[in-house]
Amino acid sequence: MSVLEAKVEKVEEKLWNLKGDVGRGAHLPPGVRVLELIGNPAQVWFGKREDDVAKLKKENEALRELVKDSSQTMQVDRNVEGMVPKATLEVIQKEKFELEQTIRDKEKRLLRLQEVRSSRTI
Repeated sequence: MSVLEAKVEKVEEKLWNLKGDVGRGAHLPPGVRVLELIGNPAQVWFGKREDDVAKLKKENEALRELVKDSSQTMQVDRNVEGMVPKATLEVIQKEKFELEQTIRDKEKRLLRLQEVRSSRTI
């Protein structure tokens, strides 16, 4: 009886995992083929989201290490330099670069619109 109960528990656990996979769209039954667009917007969004979550986890881990190290040393005269983890700095620099690129693109677009407008008024 206990062997059968253990088997039932394993099967229920497998069923639970498969329900989760089906809900996420990760499980495909044998013989089923799914076609997707190369530039599928949902896939791009989920890919970016996964990248962002991975970066946040990395940054969070670096911050935890920093807090752990600083709590162990407990120095009163701490050096302020080096208090920002490298992962955090990389994220900030990437965001800054993306914002600068957006500003350049907007300025270029504005300049082109101004040129078109000036050529029409002449």
